[in-house]
Amino acid sequence: MGADGVSEEVLRPFTDRNTTTVMGRPSEYRYQLKEAALREVCYVDMSPNLEEFFGLMLKQVEDNYDNLLKEGLTDEYLQNWINSLSDRVNVVVTSHVYCYGVVIIL
Repeated sequence: MGADGVSEEVLRPFTDRNTTTVMGRPSEYRYQLKEAALREVCYVDMSPNLEEFFGLMLKQVEDNYDNLLKEGLTDEYLQNWINSLSDRVNVVVTSHVYCYGVVIIL
C-alpha cells in the first residue's frame, strides 16, 4: 500500500505495472475498519522488509530470465518487469512511499 500523504504520481512505478491505479493507505483501511465496527488490535509494520522483498523478486526474474523466455514470456515483458522492480527498489531505498504490514482485527 502507499504511505499516508504520498501522491499517486510518486507511486506510479508500481501502479503502472500492476492491476491497480490507486493504492490503499493505512488511514483509509483504519477508517474502513471503524465503519465496519471492527477494532484494530495490532498492526505489525513490515515496511522495512520491502527493499529485500523487491530485491529478491528482481533477483528471481534475472536468475530465471532464460527459463521465463522459454515458458513464453516476451523479452519486452521481462524487461518491463525488471525495470519496474528496479524502480521499486530505488524508491524504497530513497524514500518511504510504500508501506506493508499485517493488521489483526476483532
